[in-house]
Amino acid sequence: MGKKRNREEKMELILKAVGTVLRDKGYAGLDVSTIATQAGVHRKAIYYYFKTLHNLLKLFIEREDYWTLFFEKYQLQGQPAEKQVQDTFIEMMQNNLKYFTDQEDMQEIILWQMSKLDPLTRRISEKREEQGAPLLNMTDPYFAQSSYSFRALIAIILSSTYYLGIHASKNKSSVASIDLNQQEDWWLIHKTYGQLIELVWQAAAREACETQEETEPELNMNYAFEKLRNLAAAIALRPPADDNSTAVNAALETECQNLDMVMAQHLLKLKSKTRIKTYLYINLHTLVSVCDSLYDPLRKHNPDAHTVLNLLDKVRQQLNGYIPDDLIVPRIFRDSKNKVFQRQLGILKAKLNAVKLNDALVKLLLKPYLRFGDPKLRMEWGDFKYLRKFNKRMQLCIEEPDVNEELVLNALLGLGFNDTPFIHYCFQQMRSKIAVAENIGGREELLMKYRAAIKQVVQLTKMRFDNYKRPVVDELIKWVDAELEVLARKKGSVLRKTI
Repeated sequence: MGKKRNREEKMELILKAVGTVLRDKGYAGLDVSTIATQAGVHRKAIYYYFKTLHNLLKLFIEREDYWTLFFEKYQLQGQPAEKQVQDTFIEMMQNNLKYFTDQEDMQEIILWQMSKLDPLTRRISEKREEQGAPLLNMTDPYFAQSSYSFRALIAIILSSTYYLGIHASKNKSSVASIDLNQQEDWWLIHKTYGQLIELVWQAAAREACETQEETEPELNMNYAFEKLRNLAAAIALRPPADDNSTAVNAALETECQNLDMVMAQHLLKLKSKTRIKTYLYINLHTLVSVCDSLYDPLRKHNPDAHTVLNLLDKVRQQLNGYIPDDLIVPRIFRDSKNKVFQRQLGILKAKLNAVKLNDALVKLLLKPYLRFGDPKLRMEWGDFKYLRKFNKRMQLCIEEPDVNEELVLNALLGLGFNDTPFIHYCFQQMRSKIAVAENIGGREELLMKYRAAIKQVVQLTKMRFDNYKRPVVDELIKWVDAELEVLARKKGSVLRKTI
């Protein structure tokens, strides 16, 4: 009996020594010799009682880590009520604050865990995650129908406790005027944890209710779209009416009016921008498809296609900022706008030819117009917006009293005109001017001037001619930097030869 007591006393002495070393020297000081010296025992005693240093440290951490006791205490059996789950997490987070700020050894363990990749502390951390998973799983049903993440909230609260606790213990100072060493500040954080959990829980519940309220209008909307699709398909199969007729199919007109009302009701119930954008992305693509199915470019009038287009335009005007850039432009809209752009293109060409602008550059800047008018190419809403901006800027350019190549080039750069042939044109222009410089220094000076000028280009839009390519300014800067690097190597080579 005496030997057993002596063994337990020696083990306890060594375990306490681990805590002392950890507090005094941190985890870096936890070696056999230091622990043995602190405990007043021979280092062999550690191997005798614990076999390895790893076993000793593992036993120490498991003894000090109160989370195992927490998970035993806060077990929820069966299907607990929602309020019980919520209250359990509030109490657990508040008690974690209490125990962590009271126990210096636990603070050192968490600091060790955060500061160094160590298999031992990693396994302890993973064990906590495994033990806490069943509790977190119980919260999932209450957040599934919302954009709120309860798991993220708990991660933030835990991190807050650990950071504020260690900061107060080590630095004896405050964070955002909160000092956990002060009792009133400690209680403020304690109360705030409960408030945060309650607020997020309530917000998730409200959002879930709103989602349920949206379900019925969504079903009505799906039914209305299905009716419109079926009706459009039936109309498209009918023999063409009189080419001069402007009469709209009565049933189609009624369905468009009904869909207009259903969409308006549904949009009013959507609270977040993400939901509105998703809603429009799905349903506007459907309307474009229906509109195209009713359009015959060979007919003089397309009243049915125009009816669907009017519905699209109404939504577009009301929610312009939410229209997806990859929405296909309806063919009837594209053909109508193309006539306007082609007239303005004729004016632009005439003016640029009159001022004798480089033919190659004129040909390049006509490309956005020609692309929009090519029926073989896919045109998206973003392409139309770009051409509208592009055309407006070009029309302003030709109104300038002194239209020249520099003015047009700056406008094209500002418009994000990243067409590959245009970029090559810019390369050639810079290269031809650099080539006449007398020496490497002169070429470097010119390149640096070009670089500065490109950087100073006023960006007229965030849009690009081709969204799948890098911005034109980035491409030109990249080329200038590459040329400067080549010149630097040549200069170094010349310098070595002279030496």
